[in-house]
Amino acid sequence: MKAGRLAVAVGAALLVGLAGTAFAVNDTADQTVTITVEEIAQLSASGSPGTLILSQAGTTPGSLPVAATEATTSLSWTSNVTAGHTRKVTAGLDATFTAGIVLKATLAKPAGSNGASAGQKTLSATAADMLTGVTNENCTSATISFEATLSAIIAPVTDETKTLTWTLTAEE
Repeated sequence: MKAGRLAVAVGAALLVGLAGTAFAVNDTADQTVTITVEEIAQLSASGSPGTLILSQAGTTPGSLPVAATEATTSLSWTSNVTAGHTRKVTAGLDATFTAGIVLKATLAKPAGSNGASAGQKTLSATAADMLTGVTNENCTSATISFEATLSAIIAPVTDETKTLTWTLTAEE
């Protein structure tokens, strides 16, 4: 009887072992994952500059008023382009100021930017290139410096307002 029990025990162990092997089979499934990075061109201004006031303060008799300056605003942008392409930042007014009023702006090249500042530009209804050669970057707080001057003495003007539009666009 002991031999019979041993044979049953061995047989049962083999059966469990084989059953365990049958349940240990692994299976796999494959997936294809696709990622698309679309072209990005985003631009924002931190706000509007304060009023630039041309006054007699600091002006020498017989000369034009001293320039009014302001540098409390900035631009931020995110740009990615395909290889071999670049973008630029332009600035243009919706209309010109009264004859004799000259508004200039400078967009500083922020740290980390691969663009090149165009320096100080006179703003008009025709967009001026302010920063060129922008490729793949995200930049924050590029300082905008404004300077208002008179090219000739004109009658007093109170709060003449124009809209300045900044644009991040493809370079040609």
